[in-house]
Amino acid sequence: MPSSSGSRRTPSSRSRRAWFPTWSRATSSTSHASSARVVERAWEMDIGTRVRVPRRLRGLVQTISRVMALLAVLLLILLLIATTIDFASRNLTGRPAPGVFELSEIGLAVITMLALPYTMQIGGHVALDTVTQRMSDRVGAAVEAAGLIVTIPFLLWAARAANSVALHSYATREVRAGLYEFSLWPARIVVAWAFLWLSLEVAIRAWDAARAARGHGGLTVREPIG
Repeated sequence: MPSSSGSRRTPSSRSRRAWFPTWSRATSSTSHASSARVVERAWEMDIGTRVRVPRRLRGLVQTISRVMALLAVLLLILLLIATTIDFASRNLTGRPAPGVFELSEIGLAVITMLALPYTMQIGGHVALDTVTQRMSDRVGAAVEAAGLIVTIPFLLWAARAANSVALHSYATREVRAGLYEFSLWPARIVVAWAFLWLSLEVAIRAWDAARAARGHGGLTVREPIG
């Protein structure tokens, strides 16, 4: 009969010894997998944030462009009403309506500039596509993106120059000479703002064209942005 003083390994102790390394490896692999999922989720959130930021900027820029276009339409309606009144006054009384001629000169410039960013947004500007039509969509989009990128510095320069003129007009109290005098600095500020916002719309179009050139977004060079 074997002595009871010696150490005996019971089946349960052997199973525990055999099971513990397996459980430890499983726990370690689960921990690594969880860490990998956390890192991957954080990476996806970072990528998602970087993708959403341009979309938010696009929405802000395009919304303000639509508001500017709406203001241009309202000013155009008012200008048409004023012109009609001036026409009726000339035919009925033989005298023009006071101030309409001076306001029409300023109003036409303001209306035109306010509508420029939205016109760029919907692809309504006059463009010659004789060359790009003969190219593939991706090559044509790359050419368009390059041309728009070159245009942006000139628009920013025009905005800066117009802003300087507007500040000088405000400082000198520049007015439109005529039967009635109207200050010109508000219209000059609108011109500077319109050039700045047009450059942002051009940048959005260049972004979309560059993505189309890389095969993303599905935008073609002949497709307007809506």
